[in-house]
Amino acid sequence: MFAYGGKCFDEADRVSENLNKFGFVNRGVKDASNLYVVRRSKAKAMPIEVCFVDTQIWT
Repeated sequence: MFAYGGKCFDEADRVSENLNKFGFVNRGVKDASNLYVVRRSKAKAMPIEVCFVDTQIWT
């Protein structure tokens, strides 16, 4: 979950909790101040990365 300045909003908490119920890992709130969609938005922006790829091999 990304938020401006690393701030966590109630909406972001609720979305994160619900995604966690579907089996997605809650990786916490990340500072997305440098992302264009967050930086240029006049409203709250909440980009969600649900298919994060890491180096772990699933067997």
